[in-house]
Amino acid sequence: MYRVECMLKYACPIQEEDYLRKRRWGIDAGLAASIANGEDLGPIVRQAFKYGKPEVLLHNLKNIVKKKEIEVEELCKLHYEEFILAVDELRGVLVDADELKSTLSSENLRLQEVANSLLLKLDELLELYLIKKNVSEAIKTLKACLWYPIYALCAIKTCQRAGLPCVENFGLD
Repeated sequence: MYRVECMLKYACPIQEEDYLRKRRWGIDAGLAASIANGEDLGPIVRQAFKYGKPEVLLHNLKNIVKKKEIEVEELCKLHYEEFILAVDELRGVLVDADELKSTLSSENLRLQEVANSLLLKLDELLELYLIKKNVSEAIKTLKACLWYPIYALCAIKTCQRAGLPCVENFGLD
């Protein structure tokens, strides 16, 4: 591997940059994966200082931080747009809810007006049923009373036939 590095260093500057970028990306990716997995970075830091390359490690860490910042910004932008869409949708729902509330309120008032009218009619109907009941009771009582004079006349006739003296005055004068 060392020979390849040395050969590439002297072969072509474009190839050298590409190789170093790929090499750095490999370190960045490995380092990023270690950070993402929550692994101990102590051995990596010790090795960087052991080989006298803490600047490379620091540079790689800065690159990782920049990449993560970009990812966070992109996520924020994505979620911000979703948030704005959700707020717009919520506003629409609130407008619909206000319209529904208004409709419900007017329908409730109309229903109360109709119900009040029906309740008055019901009170009148109940009063008429009570009057009918009283009239029916009065008719029943009168029908029963109609038979008393007939019974009295029959009794008088029976007494007269039997030759019994007839009572003339009962104090009804």
